[in-house]
Amino acid sequence: ERPKKSKDHLVTSWDNNFWLALDFLDVAMAARVCSAYFTSLLCVEIWNEARLSLPDSSKNSSGDKSQQQQLGATSAPGHAYRPPPPSSTAEPVVAAMETAAHTTTATTATASAATTVLKGLDHPTVQSLLLEAYSKIGEPDGLYGACTTLSPDETTRVHLYEHEGQWEKSLSSYDLQMQLPGASFEQQLTQSLQNLSLNHVLLMYLRGMSTVYPHKMDEVAEQQFEAAWRCSVWGGQETSSLHVAEHQGGGFHCHVHSCLGALREGEPDLLQCSLAEARCGVIQSLCRSGHESTFGVYPSLTRLQALLELEEAGREMNTPDPVCFKLWKERLPYMDNDYHFVEPILALRSTILNCLLCRQLQLQTQTLEVQADSCEEMEVER
Repeated sequence: ERPKKSKDHLVTSWDNNFWLALDFLDVAMAARVCSAYFTSLLCVEIWNEARLSLPDSSKNSSGDKSQQQQLGATSAPGHAYRPPPPSSTAEPVVAAMETAAHTTTATTATASAATTVLKGLDHPTVQSLLLEAYSKIGEPDGLYGACTTLSPDETTRVHLYEHEGQWEKSLSSYDLQMQLPGASFEQQLTQSLQNLSLNHVLLMYLRGMSTVYPHKMDEVAEQQFEAAWRCSVWGGQETSSLHVAEHQGGGFHCHVHSCLGALREGEPDLLQCSLAEARCGVIQSLCRSGHESTFGVYPSLTRLQALLELEEAGREMNTPDPVCFKLWKERLPYMDNDYHFVEPILALRSTILNCLLCRQLQLQTQTLEVQADSCEEMEVER
């Protein structure tokens, strides 16, 4: 048990719970890189408490300390401030003036203390940490609290727009910020376009990005593949810039695009190969995900569910009456989750139906051609 320290005892490192001299804001940033968002929030809280305990951030003058003592006395429950009784020669007006002056002093001390606490939270790094952490752990109340506490700048408002699903306002905000010199919000702008289901506009915009930002080709190509399969675009000028990225080994949406193309053309070997590569990539990302919150696992689970439905549709690419539609209908009641995670599966189902319809038309055409050839042979034999 740690011995109790007296007033005259000097504080040593043994009297501190944090023996290491660390900047916990740096620790919080490192935890964010590791997707340990709860640890990041804890370190930000420790950093703020340590910052308030410093002499520069605390009250320096003795007058301020007396104000804090008065504030504690007035705010303690059951110990309301009572002015000293006036002397027999003092007037009641003087006592009322003293009470009003003390109340004003206590109010000023309260506002000053609140300003001191919130001053460190206006740090840009702290703001981005809090907004990202509360968004990643799926804590809506915490995000609202952070947006209310922090300074009302453009970044805070856009985070609130995205949390509430107001993608039109977020798109307008990113468009305005992109006009500033040195601004780089291309990824956020394309995400807003996708959430508004403006897939064709997004595909055209990404074509321009691949030309303007060649160093971001991998990231842009992955978004292009996603916009392409959502729009059911399989060839032509829209996907001419994607062949290089496809041969170099793309990401998840590159393999999904390849799977859908194989399903449309009736190539089961290519479908199984692309499915295996996509599933391997999802499992690797699942292993690298953070272990502090299950909210970060949902995107990987959504992708695994999408690959499962692609595999089910691939088994019936040559069947005139696929059964996978009945399985999808049975799963609809269980998809009662955040629409952000359900929408990719519904969009993939729509594209799978389009591919299967094209495949059925190809099978019918092939059947008619075979029948026409057999009829011609029979006429020749006669």
